[in-house]
Amino acid sequence: MVLFHSEDFLYGIRMRLITLIFTALLLCCIGSCGDDSDAPATVTILVPEAIGSLPFLLFAEQTSPGGVRLNIVFFTGHPQALILLLQGQADFLFTGTTLGWQSMWDGSPLVAVESYVWGISSLLVQHEGPASIRDLSGMRLSLPFRDSPLDLETRFLLDRAGVKNTAVTLEYRPFAQGIPLFLEGNIDAIALPEPLATDLVHTHHVRRLFNYRNALRMAAGTDGRSPEVTLFSTRDKATKYSRLIPLLHDGLARIIDSMAADPEGTAAAAGRHFNYPPAILEEAIRETSFGSCSFQEHMSRMREYHRLIGPYFHTPPGPLPDTFFFIPEEKETGTDG
Repeated sequence: MVLFHSEDFLYGIRMRLITLIFTALLLCCIGSCGDDSDAPATVTILVPEAIGSLPFLLFAEQTSPGGVRLNIVFFTGHPQALILLLQGQADFLFTGTTLGWQSMWDGSPLVAVESYVWGISSLLVQHEGPASIRDLSGMRLSLPFRDSPLDLETRFLLDRAGVKNTAVTLEYRPFAQGIPLFLEGNIDAIALPEPLATDLVHTHHVRRLFNYRNALRMAAGTDGRSPEVTLFSTRDKATKYSRLIPLLHDGLARIIDSMAADPEGTAAAAGRHFNYPPAILEEAIRETSFGSCSFQEHMSRMREYHRLIGPYFHTPPGPLPDTFFFIPEEKETGTDG
């Protein structure tokens, strides 16, 4: 069973106003980057305020690849950020993979670059709650939005565990709405990315039922690497920055290697961007699977992910054509986190 929660009229008005204000502020932040004609070229990358964005934040602190300054901007609304990218107000967008797929299927000029993060979320339950995914039968689960990666992965895992779709109530709402309901005991489980998941485990009487990458590895018989988020651009922007993209790719690979080599130092660096205690950040980083691979391997992995979760879309999904993947000339190198 699937439930959608429609808010009352006043709440809807408030949310629309908040979205408009956020978009205006983000446009101001982005627009302020190109005012100084003496400044080096600036490329704007929109990223969610999540641990998965950490390689971009650390790379931008350390270098300007090819003389280009990286302007990393947090967003809160994925659809609004996608609009900014398509309007040319940003150059790259790090967002939910299936959101990019659906935009491409709707006719947008979106192209996929790479993922860099192969598992970032966990399913949390009440402390005295279910012991396994099979025990979720008869319970209420909160997911971010319909046909999101977490929605599709959750329904894939339930299916593999033998839990019928009708036996679980899936409810779609933003994290900010789902978390209070979960903590009040009004829903039984919630899917959250890092560092939200680790923070709740440490600060409330809840626990991690499973990490999605580990659960997918066991259920699918693969390494579990799932591109929940992907770096997207438009075809024109990617072509414009075709020489920058390999530099960005190699730089992010080096950052990911350094993160793996120094977890404590990485957690300390993350504290400059995320307002959480070092212990929370260090565990959140451990619960997140970072890695880079060649552009060709990324295309293969994303197609495998599409094959795995495609049957769980609410409407039949489209294909992932070769033209959807932006593959510049490259050295065949990559790292795994």
